[in-house]
Amino acid sequence: MIWQQASRKWRTGKGWNENTAGRVAAGVAGCAPAALVKEKALTRSRDALAAERRRMPWMAVEKKYEFDGPKGKVSLLDLFEGRRQLIVYRAFFEPGVFGWPEHACRGCSLGADQVAHLAHLNARDTTLAYASRAQQADIARLKARMGWEMPWYTITDSFDVDSASTSGTATMHSSATASGCSAHTSSTTAATRRWEPPGATSI
Repeated sequence: MIWQQASRKWRTGKGWNENTAGRVAAGVAGCAPAALVKEKALTRSRDALAAERRRMPWMAVEKKYEFDGPKGKVSLLDLFEGRRQLIVYRAFFEPGVFGWPEHACRGCSLGADQVAHLAHLNARDTTLAYASRAQQADIARLKARMGWEMPWYTITDSFDVDSASTSGTATMHSSATASGCSAHTSSTTAATRRWEPPGATSI
């Protein structure tokens, strides 16, 4: 539960007595059960949608995508770094984004600040990569200033458009191996695309 003081006057205690403050606190607490019911319903609805997304059929990915990385040109399969699964976050850092060229999208930056040590994700055969339309020099400068260490690539073709990640939540989740790819796309607000080898079982 989150408690918020009603006003600066209450914070300093001027003009308020303990009984009044107690009634305010009780009133806030009394709203919690109804809100909790709504939160639980939302959680179950979100879980049901996630399960429905996982059951979506796979489609072959025929197009060869190319990115710019710190060491030059790389393919989509190169982004996996030899692991079975890949999560690509489409971060908005490019001309036209608020704060450019000094800052990335505020929401994307908030998310990047929460990325923990990738060794834990890599140990589960999963690679995380960020992708934007900014050039590598700009990406390297931003990462150095913010202390971010995740792999971050430059989109050079229609990868983001084809993945429906140019609007909305703009998050892509992918999985695949070098043996081939199949994919499905969700039409929910979280633009989602997942890659796996043909015939693989959805996770």
